[in-house]
Amino acid sequence: GDDSIRHIVYATISGAMSINKKYIVTGTVYGSILEIFNVSDGINLSSVHYFVEPTLILRNGNFDNDDTILGFNDLFATPKYIYASYDGENYGDVPVTKFFNNIAVFDYKGRPIGKLRLNNTVEKICVDEDNKKIYCVLTLKNGEVKLAEIDMNNIMP
Repeated sequence: GDDSIRHIVYATISGAMSINKKYIVTGTVYGSILEIFNVSDGINLSSVHYFVEPTLILRNGNFDNDDTILGFNDLFATPKYIYASYDGENYGDVPVTKFFNNIAVFDYKGRPIGKLRLNNTVEKICVDEDNKKIYCVLTLKNGEVKLAEIDMNNIMP
């Protein structure tokens, strides 16, 4: 039971290496567990942050995840911050077009820095901190896929 659930949670993660190659970050799709590794000198777990505990249930050999809160879809790591396509809402009754509608920003201590809610699913994320731009691949409510540019001033304090 618990080992099977743990396997599903950790087999469905997003990950990124920071541009300066000092950090690797991972985030779970089920629940919201963010792990930060310092890889400057080996692989060292710096911190683990449980924003939402995964709630997968094993029933009759199948996973029931109607009450599971979705977490991270995609991550991008710069030398300063971790940017994430993030959900944080109930999985069961939410239409698929409403998944991962947030961009969340964290520092390397795992502290939330900013969050921006969009009207579309954020599939992929890329950041240009020098020019204060966030680029996203979005899935619109009608199923169309679109590339978007977001001014970082809309998300950062």
